[in-house]
Amino acid sequence: MTAAEVFQELAALPRWVSYRLVWSPTREKFDKIPHTGRHGLSTAIPDNWSTLVEAVSNVRENTLAGVGLVMTGGLEYAGWQLLGFDFDGVDFEHFTMPFRGYAETSPSGTGVRAFAWAPSSWAQGYKDTCDAHPKHCGHAEIYLGTSPRFLTVTFDPLNKDPIPQLEDKDLTLLESWLKRADTTEKVALRLPEEEGKLLNLTSFHLSPEQVLLVSGRGKLDRSAVLHGMLIKLIDAGIPQGDLLATILQTQPLWQYCLDHRHDSVTKAMLFAKEEIARAYDRSHTGIREKLVGYNAQWKVVLPVPENDELVFPMDLYDKAPGLVGEIAHWIIGASYSPREEFAYASALSMVSALIGPYCSQGTRGGKLNLYITLVGETGTGKNEAIDVMGLLLAATEARDCVLDFPASEAALRRQLTMTPNVLLRIDELAHKLESMKNSSNGSSLGRAVLEAYNGARMPPKIYADEKKTLPAVENPYVQILGGTTDKVWDVVKTSHMEDGTLNRFIFVCLPKGAPYRRNLSPESDIPKSLKDRLNAFWRDGKRYDLLGYVPPGFGRAITFGEGVMAAVESLDRISWELQQKAYGSLYTRYALHVIKVASILAVSDGRLEVNLSDLDQAKRFMTWSLANTFHRVGTHMADTNFERQTKRLFERLQDGKGKLAMREAYKYMHITRREMEELISTLVLSGEIEVFKDENPTRGGYYPEWILLTEQAAVGE
Repeated sequence: MTAAEVFQELAALPRWVSYRLVWSPTREKFDKIPHTGRHGLSTAIPDNWSTLVEAVSNVRENTLAGVGLVMTGGLEYAGWQLLGFDFDGVDFEHFTMPFRGYAETSPSGTGVRAFAWAPSSWAQGYKDTCDAHPKHCGHAEIYLGTSPRFLTVTFDPLNKDPIPQLEDKDLTLLESWLKRADTTEKVALRLPEEEGKLLNLTSFHLSPEQVLLVSGRGKLDRSAVLHGMLIKLIDAGIPQGDLLATILQTQPLWQYCLDHRHDSVTKAMLFAKEEIARAYDRSHTGIREKLVGYNAQWKVVLPVPENDELVFPMDLYDKAPGLVGEIAHWIIGASYSPREEFAYASALSMVSALIGPYCSQGTRGGKLNLYITLVGETGTGKNEAIDVMGLLLAATEARDCVLDFPASEAALRRQLTMTPNVLLRIDELAHKLESMKNSSNGSSLGRAVLEAYNGARMPPKIYADEKKTLPAVENPYVQILGGTTDKVWDVVKTSHMEDGTLNRFIFVCLPKGAPYRRNLSPESDIPKSLKDRLNAFWRDGKRYDLLGYVPPGFGRAITFGEGVMAAVESLDRISWELQQKAYGSLYTRYALHVIKVASILAVSDGRLEVNLSDLDQAKRFMTWSLANTFHRVGTHMADTNFERQTKRLFERLQDGKGKLAMREAYKYMHITRREMEELISTLVLSGEIEVFKDENPTRGGYYPEWILLTEQAAVGE
């Protein structure tokens, strides 16, 4: 058998070292010293252990003596633990292996090396033994891994057998040679029950390095990895007694402590306690106790939404009735980056465009137009949903409804005189809002868009130069379907809330860190049956004006079924109560939007009566939309640059559970050092943050400080 076949389970593990021979005058023999050829190694520290191939390469490149297999900490594989045997002073004439298995000649030629697998449950009851006395050899050393050792390997086999799994008779023989591990040994150390309990570390989402540390594998800076893991567990609320019990009862962690205190059990236990105390002092939990002004009784100023409140109710897409459902599902099938919330919102907008000014709800004849904005980062599918919806609309007789954002109020009015219903597609709404405030043309266009939201008439604009005079627009029907990134929250101001700009819009927000979504085979053909239904739906509404049966601009009237009006009244009361709170103006049109969406759902399903199911779906959609809007406005909206910077910093602190390294803050904020210092100084003086200097930074760098969100800022006063 080759070496690779003999050690097939072990060859690829970082458990091998190369060594050189160093003469020891006191022992009058050569010692085998782990070495790479450039620097020494330690069998207690796994930093430079390597695979078998790497160790053999070191021997060849640096003219070393040989390689060895590190037994430190124990080697387990599929419920079996490796045992290593070193028989010295062997009488080869009479010596026989005590069990059938792999054995080879020692480097000196006077002894035998051997390896065998024993059940892990059995091996844990014994410790390394250096003075066993089998027959026909001077003495034997048997290694299970309870002390730092390596066994040289010569690949000079005495037989052709693989490494065996020992049978019961073999284990019985070994029990007469081995020494049992007592309660003070590394393998079997246990604490009294009252001092703490062993943690199931797999339930704490450990980092890959921490997983390797706990399993005793890998080349790691064990001190730094253990320190980080202890901080994580402390901030998760784990008592220090449980931490100590876990270190002492987890063999690789306990081995680390023993290695640092030269195998002294008493000193190693003290070292473990010191490690826990050091981690506590540098944990968020430990630091917070020392903050000035800490007060657990402070109350919340703004409600923080639960995560599930911000997640799109997927059944709205799944159960969307009529044409809204058909269009939404077609958009998903035709999108490379499908997003159900964007498809649902785009479908509502398209159906509303097809309905146009030929349908009204309520006693005052309210229109069903919507101003919808899709919010998501670049590449998340918001613009694609709008484009795919545009492709579908372009395949119908209503194709002239679509208009890019006009350059002026005059352009908007002229389009409305040609097409009584207009769907404005707006890319990067944030830029449009920002540009409209900087010019008289922009501000007048902005006012016109807001007036068209629910107005019955846009009166003419008379100028001295009659060529510039703008005609009146009767019953304008303007819709907006726009896309933007989260920059929109940095652009909007308090004035946009006060003048009714924000509460006219329905924001459809993709969640932060949305999962990857791709459809590699998007649909390209529009079924003829779908186009026919869309055209029939368009004609059915438009014919009222064409035939002149009713006053222009009204047509079909939507009624409310049993129980709907009572539910609408309840919505009005809820909306009124919410308006009295912080950012309450966002809820001014809450009930109106619910009614509009419910009416669109009903008409798209071929009904002119809104039922409670329509209202419930519309209410859930708008509640989800407003929860996201409220959350983002409260987190981002600012009237000054300083306020904006403060909110950005607080958002990052909240993501980091109230703790942020200063160097990470610089990277995230993208502001100058002077601006950062002014921001930090002001917030420290106001008691909203504390700055803690790391006396022993593990990362280095110019900014070894940590920013900590005080409880006052975290929950309000």
